[in-house]
Amino acid sequence: MTEIRVGALNAQYGHKQAPHAAKIIRIFEAENLDILLITESRDYNNELAAQARKKGYRLLVHREGHGSDQCTALVRDPEKVGRSFTFKAGRGWFRRGGGTMAPMQPIAVRYDGAWFVGVHAPVQAWVATRRGRRWIGPILRRVAYRGFMRRLRAFARRRQGPLLFIGDWNATPDERGMYSPNWLREQIDGEFARPNETTGHGEIDFGIKRGMKLKTPVKAYFPTNFPGDHKFIVFTVSY
Repeated sequence: MTEIRVGALNAQYGHKQAPHAAKIIRIFEAENLDILLITESRDYNNELAAQARKKGYRLLVHREGHGSDQCTALVRDPEKVGRSFTFKAGRGWFRRGGGTMAPMQPIAVRYDGAWFVGVHAPVQAWVATRRGRRWIGPILRRVAYRGFMRRLRAFARRRQGPLLFIGDWNATPDERGMYSPNWLREQIDGEFARPNETTGHGEIDFGIKRGMKLKTPVKAYFPTNFPGDHKFIVFTVSY
C-alpha cells in the first residue's frame, strides 16, 4: 500500500519572488509533503523551481500557452513522476473594465502510480448568497465552469486507478445540481476529501478522490507569515 502526503496552496500573486518561494518550500517541508498542488503560481515559478532543485525536489510547470503555468506541482521525489502536463478546461470570459480572462489550466501529475490534478475553477459561476452558493453567475462564467467540469469528468473517465482532483473550486461540496463539485463527484464515483470548515471564502478548497482512502483528516489553516486569502489544506491518502 502506498501512502502520499498531499497539500494544496493558493500562492497569491504579487509578492517578492525569492522570499515567497522560500515560504512555500518551508510549508512543503514542515508538513513533510510528497506533492503540493499550487495555484496562482505564475509569479514564483522561476524562483521556486530553482530553490526546489537545490533541495532535491522538483517544480512541475508547463509554459505551453496562456494560463498553462498558473497551476503547478512541487514534488519531493522527481523519480516517482511518470508524466505531467496541463490541459485546457473550459473557455475564458470578459473582465470587468475590459479584456478577457483565460482559464487556469489544471495540471495533471502521474506520481507514484496515481493521478494528482491541481485545479483552479472559474470564479463567480456559483455565487455566494445567504442560502449558500447558487448557479446564477454571468453567462460566460457559467459556460466556462460547465466546460471546466466536463473536461475534468472526461479526464477521469479516460484513466483508470487512483485519482485526486484538488484545489480551489470556487464552489463548496454542499452545492447540488449540474456542474457542481458534487455533480462531478457523482459522475466519477468519487468521494470528497474536505476540511468541513471555511477555507477563506467558504469551504471552496478541497479534494475529490477516487480509488483512494483518506488516512488523516483534512487539515485547513493559514500558514504563519504567509499572506493570502485561502487556507492551506493537507491530508494523507493511501491506495
